[in-house]
Amino acid sequence: MPGSKSDFLELELLDHVLGAQAYTAPANIFIGLFTTAPADGGGGTECSAGNYARKSVTNNTTNFPAASGGLKQLATQQDFVTANADWAPALTPVVAFGLFDAVSGGNLLYWGWLGSDSGRVFTGLAATEVLTSPGHTFVNDDTVRLYAVPGSTLPTGLSAGTTYFVIGVSGNTFQLSATQGGAAINITVDGSGLIAKIAAKPVLNGDTVQFVANSIQVSED
Repeated sequence: MPGSKSDFLELELLDHVLGAQAYTAPANIFIGLFTTAPADGGGGTECSAGNYARKSVTNNTTNFPAASGGLKQLATQQDFVTANADWAPALTPVVAFGLFDAVSGGNLLYWGWLGSDSGRVFTGLAATEVLTSPGHTFVNDDTVRLYAVPGSTLPTGLSAGTTYFVIGVSGNTFQLSATQGGAAINITVDGSGLIAKIAAKPVLNGDTVQFVANSIQVSED
């Protein structure tokens, strides 16, 4: 689960390195869970039901060992408190995580989608609302995200940063819906991009969310 640096942290680090304006790393990092993914500028829908609380992790070299090969990992397993109500029902599962500098509110530092799928090329046609991605392994009800790459434009009607459900799988083709088993999204202009599966996770009453060692990663180009 690679993470993306927030706009807040990008500016803090630029001022810190180029301008000698001190940035003090927080003593604790707090992991949050999202049913709608944030963006680099924040936002998203964080879990809030029942006894949900961000997971506090001491910010030290035991939990976050030295970076290597452009990668920083959370090296220790982290367990949230057991949910005493549904944090994220099946129709609105957890799809992303965020790393914050406070137990509530505060500043988003990094965020990332759940799952390790880096994506595959797809094309989408307005005439049929059908997407084609040769060799894909999607099945109906999978949750996916889209993103554009240089030289491509996503089909009009579909957006980056939105969670979609796969429907109508047939060979290399499929459609996308805003809801599980719902109607196909209307595509009005052809386009292309990358599509990746999200390891979406419902969190129900009695569940304990667990991030195993090295499952949260932050990378730099």
